[in-house]
Amino acid sequence: MARELFARWGLVAIFASGETLAARQAQDVALGYLRKPYEMAALLQSVEAMEALRAGSAPRQVPQGFEAFPHAQPGRRGESSASFRRLA
Repeated sequence: MARELFARWGLVAIFASGETLAARQAQDVALGYLRKPYEMAALLQSVEAMEALRAGSAPRQVPQGFEAFPHAQPGRRGESSASFRRLA
């Protein structure tokens, strides 16, 4: 579904999944990954974190279990995104 949304309309996703490897393998069409199970607040915080990163700011809060993919972070291509990864 994420690939179709990207191909048709250029929409990117934040994956919510228990399949870490699959999410990382499809990161070309996603901004990040939120590990299941999660609370609705964590999903909203993930969206807010990505908005901040895409605007060039540091997010106020990054929920546990969220990983921003490196290409989604302006100025961070090829750098580690460990400061935004919270996969406990």
